[in-house]
Amino acid sequence: MSADRFYVVLEIYGTTQFYQRETEVLDGKNHFIVKPCFVVDRTQAAKLGEDAALFLADRLRKLGSQPWLEKMDGTRVDLPWKTEPGVAIPRAAVRATLDLGDESNPNAEWYKVFPIDRPNGAGQWFIKAVLPNTGGCVQVFYSTDPLECLRHARDLGMLQYCERAEAPTPPQPKPVTSNTNGGRNRPGDLS
Repeated sequence: MSADRFYVVLEIYGTTQFYQRETEVLDGKNHFIVKPCFVVDRTQAAKLGEDAALFLADRLRKLGSQPWLEKMDGTRVDLPWKTEPGVAIPRAAVRATLDLGDESNPNAEWYKVFPIDRPNGAGQWFIKAVLPNTGGCVQVFYSTDPLECLRHARDLGMLQYCERAEAPTPPQPKPVTSNTNGGRNRPGDLS
């Protein structure tokens, strides 16, 4: 264990802030919840040992923040975070259509839906509609599912202004090879 002391640091509203203490706050259901408090002035911040600083940084990470540690001399220490299985979000946009059951139809309308990370770590999707005659005003629709984004835009009559995607190319049928031994397969024959 290192004898170094650390500050736990976050960027909040574009300002670097330092962990000071925790306070208990009464929520609307007569329960007390613990909230970490941060200050801008480094001299008022808490100086923590390495284990305590890592524990607090891990707790803040689970709450959706991206903290780092800072040594007393001002040296920033970025922490490697372990990603949990199943939490990763595909980072590429996907194609989606509301013409369900008829995706092979060449007249199906396909739209681009983009992934987004939320502060709580949950992944969501969004679709953009650029409205005409508004100087480029953009309306964004969010959901946990790409099809729900499309449905929401359609229900509000804005699906026609969303970004289109190319239709997927249909899979090519696998060529059929004839069996040269009269239709009977022997052990070791490839099928």
